Amino acid sequence: MEEVGGLILENLKRGIELGMYRKDINLDFTMRLYLHIMIESGNDLLFFKDYDKNIISASYLEYHIRAIATPKGVTTLEEILRRDKKN
Repeated sequence: MEEVGGLILENLKRGIELGMYRKDINLDFTMRLYLHIMIESGNDLLFFKDYDKNIISASYLEYHIRAIATPKGVTTLEEILRRDKKN
């Protein structure tokens, strides 16, 4: 778990450096929250009953990024989502 948490922290730091994520986020809390929800979503019958696992993961990732992103980050996310929708 520490290794995955470390990767998430590196992503958060890199996103801040690139201006994609807000500078005011609490890195440790955000990493722990993301990790917790991703782990728990795999155990949650509430979602799996009605949604595919890939839909759950993709939807949560989009939700998470929108919560921590700068306007530049949201624009980039929306470009990626549009591109992926075409493929």
